[in-house]
Amino acid sequence: MRFYSIPVFTPFVLIRSKAFSSTIKLLLNGRDLGEQKVDQYRMNFFTVPYGTGKLEAIGFNGDKEVTRAIVETTSLYLEPNKSNIRII
Repeated sequence: MRFYSIPVFTPFVLIRSKAFSSTIKLLLNGRDLGEQKVDQYRMNFFTVPYGTGKLEAIGFNGDKEVTRAIVETTSLYLEPNKSNIRII
């Protein structure tokens, strides 16, 4: 199973997924974002809130899990070590 993100300048990201299973379930940080029946001819689309963490796509045939793909991101917080910074 593969999934791809399409960057857009909104608080949401469009996730495309293609799997050789009957249904796909998407989780973001353990929270269920929905389940879709797999389209055998086109990719499935999920709209996901933008954020850091772990995105999981799980493929099922009936009630049995047959595939899983995971992408993890980290957050980055920068703090200056000086109070006055001159940008050149």
